[in-house]
Amino acid sequence: MQAKKDLKRFATECKIAIEKLFASDIAELCSIAEPPPVVVALCTCVRILWPAGHAPPLPIGSKCYSWNRLRRRLRRPHFLPRLRALAASAVEEILQLPSKRVDSVKVYYNDPDFNTETFRRLPEGAKAATALHIWLRSVVEA
Repeated sequence: MQAKKDLKRFATECKIAIEKLFASDIAELCSIAEPPPVVVALCTCVRILWPAGHAPPLPIGSKCYSWNRLRRRLRRPHFLPRLRALAASAVEEILQLPSKRVDSVKVYYNDPDFNTETFRRLPEGAKAATALHIWLRSVVEA
């Protein structure tokens, strides 16, 4: 029962964080020329979980996970509205992602720096990175 309450709390926290996120926040995150590895890892996780069919994710190290490609995806005009829709689906518990994709992302959770506080302390792009991490946590733990 407690786990169910925690998941609902995570999902609600996720929706609130994403609703407060603006395109300018995403632009600030994308403006980082050489981001810390934890930011690239976060964006890689978002890319892996982004609903794109049921195919298994591409192996880490593929070109689609380079910082330039990840930034390009984040800058797309439909990224933020679609992220908000996915956050709403997580709150309503109707978002279903393939388990292979979720398992691929859970590997990053072993990194002690991969937590919300790390993203809050970033000098640039902190708001967007924190919101993306909250979204990621609610989706993975749902």
